[in-house]
Amino acid sequence: MWGAYELLRQHIVRSWPEDGWQHIDTTAVPVKHPSRVRRPDQWDGPADLQAGFGWDGAHHEWFYGFRLALRTDLGSRLVRTWSLVPAAVNERRVADALLTDTTTGLLLDRGFAGREWVGQHRAHGLRVLLTPSSADRRRLGSAVQRPIARRRNRIETTNGELTDRLGLARHGAKTFWGLVTRAAATILAHTLRLLILV
Repeated sequence: MWGAYELLRQHIVRSWPEDGWQHIDTTAVPVKHPSRVRRPDQWDGPADLQAGFGWDGAHHEWFYGFRLALRTDLGSRLVRTWSLVPAAVNERRVADALLTDTTTGLLLDRGFAGREWVGQHRAHGLRVLLTPSSADRRRLGSAVQRPIARRRNRIETTNGELTDRLGLARHGAKTFWGLVTRAAATILAHTLRLLILV
């Protein structure tokens, strides 16, 4: 079923023009409480994708599971592409996999900070804007900070809607493919909700 949900979502999203400015972020998708992990389990996906431990910065806690990686439009917040990735992952590699030739600008959080990575993408014409660090916030005025923070919160809103409001953090899946199906259905529901509100 996950393929049917995803094909339907892609068909719907293709009818909306893609925003040149995009967000990329990851959010935790736990599969069981960390205290219940004793040994390797059935949470194996394709290739070497397995459930593991990772840090959930939004909730300030460790989790056992995967991360949902998203690339969304800055304006509409439509999910353009997504993937389930390991819990402990280099977010810059995830971003590389989610980028397309049509992306002209990225608004990213500090987890993507890396001069070499940002420099490579800027050299190829991609505009990369990182949210200000605490040192930057002291140096920059609120007139510069406020618009970035307001737009940065859009991806956090999308993450919260998918995991908390639509229940993906409490998915109830028993296998990896069950999780993929629930993720695809949840993202499809989120897409339909956004388009109804437009």
